[in-house]
Formats: sequence, structure tokens, C-alpha cells
Amino acid sequence: MPGSVSLVVRTLASLNGSPDAAVPTAALREYFRSFDIDLSFDLGPPLSEDPTDSTDSIRSFLAGHSPPFGQGGSGVLVVADIGFLGSLVNGMLLDAERRGACAVFTQATGFAFGSADSRFEIYAHEIGHLVNLTHEDADAEFTTTMDTWDERSEVDDRAKVWTEAIALGPVQFANRLRGFFGDGARRPLGLPMSQTCCDKLVGSPASNLEPWRSPFVGGDVQDSSDGPLRCEIEVHGQSLTVGQPLDFTVTLSLLPEAGPQVIPAVLERTSGELVIQLQRPDGQLRILHPRQLSCTAARRRLRPRQKIRRHDSLISDCSDLVFPIPGRYRVRALVPKTGSRSAWVAIDVEPASGALAEPAMLEFLRRGMPGGADAHWRQLDGVIADTALAPETRADFASRAAGRGRRAFDPLRQFRAVASPAVAQQDALRRVAYLRRNGTNAASLHQAIDHAQRLFAAADAEHPTLDYLAHLRRRMLLTQKGRAKR
Repeated sequence: MPGSVSLVVRTLASLNGSPDAAVPTAALREYFRSFDIDLSFDLGPPLSEDPTDSTDSIRSFLAGHSPPFGQGGSGVLVVADIGFLGSLVNGMLLDAERRGACAVFTQATGFAFGSADSRFEIYAHEIGHLVNLTHEDADAEFTTTMDTWDERSEVDDRAKVWTEAIALGPVQFANRLRGFFGDGARRPLGLPMSQTCCDKLVGSPASNLEPWRSPFVGGDVQDSSDGPLRCEIEVHGQSLTVGQPLDFTVTLSLLPEAGPQVIPAVLERTSGELVIQLQRPDGQLRILHPRQLSCTAARRRLRPRQKIRRHDSLISDCSDLVFPIPGRYRVRALVPKTGSRSAWVAIDVEPASGALAEPAMLEFLRRGMPGGADAHWRQLDGVIADTALAPETRADFASRAAGRGRRAFDPLRQFRAVASPAVAQQDALRRVAYLRRNGTNAASLHQAIDHAQRLFAAADAEHPTLDYLAHLRRRMLLTQKGRAKR
């Protein structure tokens, strides 16, 4: 047996006692035991604050739970209601760097309206990511637990899928499936694993399976063209240097000859529906892999003359700085599921100067600005005050620091004058998260949600984060009504 995997379940306090938040631990243990993974579950204290309401909250949560590098530990399964990407996301691998934590969202559409089988699959799917299984590992002719939600949601008869998988698979693989399936009367049943998933679970070293021990291994992206979308990427900012953020906007619209199209709905890097490729000055081609992986496969309809914009600003991804060396870079965007891609855009990056040139500071930025690095956070104040840097870059650093509680947020009017679209969106979510945790004035939180809604709606009237913001407002109103009744 490759080893045991221990998980700590942390449930949002507002969900305590809800049957929807009950994790099917016994069935999950038996399911993974068929693939030589001995799962154990411990119940951790409830979460008074939602750790999934922004990327900053996720990073802070991970910092409080992750063991030192090179050491294993219990993985964390967060049971929350809805994440910052809205109700289309059923679950999320919160830590693609070390596979230490995942989340399941009980008010996501697939979970809330799903059967007991489909809810079980959502848990099994996210735990599958914790033990290093990818969507690409779901390579069987039948539908599997590691397939995306849209494929799983179309299965009417799960027992039939198990029966065919057992009948058509090699003996050892079939025996493992049969160990869980039994006579087909088990509930919840869910879907089987593919043979590739089974082989990885049974044959991988323990360090590749145990949470926190090794990076999540994602799949490659197939290059493609001639899709129905016009895909354009615009890079914001001038005079970029090593260690500064890549700040960009991807705009999607239909080609003139294309009629209405069904396209991916979330279109975020975390979902894999939008991919950013970067070619370094030394010729190395890399995908800017996100630090989280959201699990969704929802669809939407794109109409002629409609435009969708996705803004992003990132200093590093889960492997390295975006700009680790000076020279000429090239960047482009792809939407793999539609076969669409942008043209390459060239970016000239100069050597870093001042504090940004120090190796320790660059390592701090590469690691995603870890919470315990107090000296580097103090040093970052000098970077923010450095008038030699572009104002939009300083605003980006200032917002990231405020989101981590290292400084106060800049006055909104002053901030809006210099912030790029991506930084403005990220900052708006950080302000909402801050007020939810620390604000006592409901009117201020309503105003912050209003501001965030305007920003996301301007980019895309159907942006998935708008659903999340509407959920926050409904929850606030319900809380206020409950207090009024008392």
C-alpha cells in the first residue's frame, strides 16, 4: 500500500448541523481503499471566517496549516458554501503548489441540486486532486470521478457505468472496481476511477500521494487555432522590470462569420478554460499555472457583438516569477476548448533595481508573499513608496499588502486613479473580504459590494464572480432580517 492519507475536515460555522455539509467519510474511505489509499478523517474546529472568499484569504489559510517544505501532514478538506468564482464552481484545489488543501462548495449549482451520488463524486473528485489525480487522468471510454462536472452530470445510470468498466477492464483493475461496487446496491455509488487513475494511486511513491509533499502535476495544453472566437491579449504598464507583475486583459468576441456559440462559462486561469503561455528570453515556453484549481465545466452562450473581458495581474505562478530574468518575453492567451488563441505580444523586461533586485525579495515574491516573512513585508513598504516605479505597479503591491493585513487600504478615489482593471477587480474583492471580517458598518460592506459588482459587470455582464457577490448581499439581508425578528 502506498500509504495512508489523513484529512482534517473544516466546515464553515454557518453550515454546522446542515445535512448538506455532512461529508460521506465512510463511503470515501471504502472507495479509496479499493485503490490502496487508506483515508482517515478528523473533524477540525468550525471556521468562523470563510477562507475561500479571495485568493488572499486562501493564501493566509494555507499559511496557517501548511507544514515546512519537505514534510508531509494532514490534508485539509474545507466545506464552504460558495467561493469567489460563484456557484458554477463545485470544488477547488486550494493549493496547487503542495496539494495540501481543497474545498467543496455546498451551494454550488452542481452540489446543491445534485443527487447523493453526484455529491459523493464532488468530494471524491477534490480528494483525488489532493492525491495528485488530474482531469487528464480521466482518460477512459466510460465516465469517471475525475472527469469534469458536465460529463459526470450527464450520467443517468451509474451502476451501468461500473458494470461496463468491470466487464471491459483488465482483471486486476476490474477486481479493484468490484471491491467497492459489490452487487451494485451501494449508496452513494458515484462513478469509478479510470485505469490511469488506479495505476497512479497504486504505483506512485508515497510522496507523490501524500498532501503537502510534492507539487500538483497538471496536464499539457494542446495548441490550437481556427476556433470561432477572436482572442486578444493586451499587456498593461510600461518599463517593466524583473519581479514586477504581468498585468493584462484578455478580450473574447465572436469572429464576424461566426454565429452564436456555446463556450466555457468561467473562463478563468484557475479553471483551465483560459490558458496563458509565456515564452522567456531564453526560449523556454511555459504555462502560467495558477495557485488554485477550480473544478467546473459550465457553459454559456456568446452572441455576436458581445465582448467578454478577463483581467489578471500576477507576479508569480505556482512555479516561478513571471519575469525572473531580463530580456524580451512573448505572451499569448488560449481558450483550448474552443480552439482559439491570440497573437503573441512582445514584452521587454529590464533588470530590477533597488529592493526588487535583491535575491531575497525576489524569492519572497516567487513564493507568493508568505505571511511569516515580516522583514520582506516591511521592505515592500519601501517599494510601494518608490516613485521610480510606475504608479499602477505600486498600487498593485499596495493592494496585495492591504489584502494580507500588512497596511491600510489606500483611499478608493486615489486608488482608482492609478489602478489597472485587473488590480481594481482584485482590490475590490480584497476590500469586501476585509469588511466582512473586520467591518461593523453594514452600509460600508454594501457599498464595497456595489463597487465590486460595477467593476466585474463592466468586464462581463455574466462574470461568475457577480454570482458570488449577489450571494453575499442575500446573506447580509437574511442576517439583518434575522436580527430584526429577534
